[in-house]
Amino acid sequence: MFTDYPEETDMRVYVYLFACIALGALLGSARLSASEASLLQQAQARAEAGDIAEATGLYRQAIAAMPDSAEAHAGLGGMLLVSAHYAEAIGQFQKAIGLQAENHRAFIGLSVAYLHRGQYGPARAALTEAQRIAPAKAQEIAPIIAWIDRRQLSGQMPDHQ
Repeated sequence: MFTDYPEETDMRVYVYLFACIALGALLGSARLSASEASLLQQAQARAEAGDIAEATGLYRQAIAAMPDSAEAHAGLGGMLLVSAHYAEAIGQFQKAIGLQAENHRAFIGLSVAYLHRGQYGPARAALTEAQRIAPAKAQEIAPIIAWIDRRQLSGQMPDHQ
């Protein structure tokens, strides 16, 4: 875990972040049927309410109904991340990225999961890709990349791949 990062984040911030990921993706997708959109909206609502277990179940249902939904995979990845199931979260973010390669939010989620697992090289690579995809976010991402670089250069963060 990156406990000395100056802006240590609690679970509610992660929930909010991934709820925003799901909402942004959902609102941008007109291809969903009403029932599919409703399922994703329910999952997001549960996530925003802090009901991680219920949101996780709903995202799993959404994936069963829509296996090609990047939104559902990213949402589940977010819930797994806040539940400290980092390896499974990484898999879900990777699926979301495989379905929607230009999803900078999924790359950011992926990087956070990698950071929690002590995999700083992959975390940095995911952040670099997020920066490339969303140049408007570069100012927010750059300090985290710099933090990783400083920690690796000082030998305080060997990569545990």
